[in-house]
Amino acid sequence: MSIQSVTDSAESSLSPTSVHVLPMVRPARLAGVLHYIALLALMGMAAGLVLFRLDLFPAIWFDEGWWLQIPKNLALYGQYASRSSEGFRYTDTIISASPAYFGLIAGAFEVWGVGLWQARFPVALCFLVCCILVYLIGRKLYDPTVGLIALALFIFIKPLAGDNFTSALIMGRMAMPEIPALVCFLAGVYVWLQSFDMAQDARRRLMLIGSGILLGLACTIKSQFLLVVMPTLIVLFLVDVFYYRKRRVQYYVLPFLVCGAMIALNQVFIFLILGSENYARFLSDFSAASGPQVRVLLSPKSMASAVSFFLSSSYTPFLVPAVLYAAVACLDRSAANIRRCFLAVFVLGWFAWFAFASVAWARYAFPALAVSHVLVAVLLVDLARKLTSALARSTSDAPDTIPLSRMTRMAKTAGVWAVLVLLLATSAWPVVREVARASKTPVQQFVDYLDKGITDDSVIETWEWEVAFLAGPLNFHHPPTLLLNTAITRQQFGQTTQTWDYDFEQANPRYLVLGPFGKWVGLYPSEFLNTRCTKLLTVGEYDLYQIN
Repeated sequence: MSIQSVTDSAESSLSPTSVHVLPMVRPARLAGVLHYIALLALMGMAAGLVLFRLDLFPAIWFDEGWWLQIPKNLALYGQYASRSSEGFRYTDTIISASPAYFGLIAGAFEVWGVGLWQARFPVALCFLVCCILVYLIGRKLYDPTVGLIALALFIFIKPLAGDNFTSALIMGRMAMPEIPALVCFLAGVYVWLQSFDMAQDARRRLMLIGSGILLGLACTIKSQFLLVVMPTLIVLFLVDVFYYRKRRVQYYVLPFLVCGAMIALNQVFIFLILGSENYARFLSDFSAASGPQVRVLLSPKSMASAVSFFLSSSYTPFLVPAVLYAAVACLDRSAANIRRCFLAVFVLGWFAWFAFASVAWARYAFPALAVSHVLVAVLLVDLARKLTSALARSTSDAPDTIPLSRMTRMAKTAGVWAVLVLLLATSAWPVVREVARASKTPVQQFVDYLDKGITDDSVIETWEWEVAFLAGPLNFHHPPTLLLNTAITRQQFGQTTQTWDYDFEQANPRYLVLGPFGKWVGLYPSEFLNTRCTKLLTVGEYDLYQIN
């Protein structure tokens, strides 16, 4: 028998399954296994990076210390208030944040005691939940590859090299409301997306109510979300009714109403805590203190700051095309596209507020930057697919080449990961290096001295809330938060005609702590510090004075 006849006989004995199905199934299964290995690897790196030396990096600062006042006082004294030497402040503007955030941190204090690591740990867990939601939203709206790449960008990218507040990973290492608000927003979006797949009206309505609750929580935890989330639902409603012409009213009206109800419920909670008289004063103070931060309209200096932010960010060359690409894609009236429009409308709306109606601090762009990682991932994957298609056309008639299916897979993988590696190489390494090099911060060393060196009940004047949080039971006196209005207009808008309406000597302080925030706003006159005070200690940017 000839060799050819043996070969023909062997081939004829093979089943169709062994010839056709196995080569198709095995690579698919292998790709699925590799995908989930990559997912687990990314989540493992996220967990390690967000939890490693959590209390050492980044250094606690003014806002973080301020946000931690109510959780600390809840855990130690059972008081929903900030605290100064004159007693508890029940109308401080910090009360405007949701009890969902304060309760989260206070719960950690009840379990593990009051401390910086304990305060940051729940937020770190929220960051990990955000990672999962970013992946799920990318996968739900597009495909698993988009979800995986969006996750990698969310973990590692720091859009502005010199500003930690643009990095999701570093924000996840701070006890501030941005990440808890973001996790509620992302969860609300994901539940909203899931509602489109519900065949039963009752289940669909239940999902939409759940989405509204989560979006409302995001708005109460971080008030800036209120300025964009509800307008986003309104815009989607108008687009769906007049452009897509699907008229799925309940998908927008029901979450909108429930979101508004959650915001109102939060105000009822604050009213019950404060009482009618204190609540009226709280509203007045909150309006005055937050005005420069949220009611800036077409300020040339703020718009210039926004332009400078985008021009100085290495992420902008990816961000701008991705957002525009997503917006153009929404012009397609396909049934699935209204769901994809949610992210594009939210990001565009947030950046519009950031540029034209905010102080334009980089931190205020963070939620839009975090969500935009999904849009950038879509752009990268679609570019890779375009490359795959071009290579397929160019090699369709070329003999003696790598099999086409293999080449297209290689081109797709290479195209996506080459750009992704370029992005991560310019952004991820500095973030990882900062986390790895974390050591005891100057403010922690400074507070160690205060706890050991000041043993009496003397009043310590300071506007450094982080010092007050870290320190033991010392007697601090703080300026009223209402002075933030004056501080921001002086420093951000250069209105030097604003004068300080604050006499800190009325509290009879014996010591004065001057740190980064006090130096930035210039609250304590240098003449007073030089002639009436004796400097006892300097650690980093923190000075301790004794008032003569």
